[in-house]
Amino acid sequence: MIGSAVYGNRWIPMVNDLVARLSDKPHPPVWLFSCGPLHSLDRPVNDTSDAARATAALNAFSHCTFPGKLDVAELSHGEQLVFASSGAAEGDFRDWIRVCNWARDILACLASVDHENRAVR
Repeated sequence: MIGSAVYGNRWIPMVNDLVARLSDKPHPPVWLFSCGPLHSLDRPVNDTSDAARATAALNAFSHCTFPGKLDVAELSHGEQLVFASSGAAEGDFRDWIRVCNWARDILACLASVDHENRAVR
């Protein structure tokens, strides 16, 4: 599994660097996830272009976006200014049942994968 927080609709650079390093090498099956972006409750959460590129580059089984948590009091002054104009909502939007169900789906897939040929049996 490879995942990243999403800031400004982008994955963090370290994760993009990891994807680039792995993309031209043999690697085990990959599932991707994004945490965020935090949008206002009336706007949908979309996949990022970084996630789409990583899915293609790594031939990932899937990508899932999970909402995150935002505590404005923990942000720097500059980040608070960005937040104030972003339309994002403060709060804890994590859905642990959805995360657990996603993990169960991965386990079920791993149990049925021919790892040498990367095909579902």
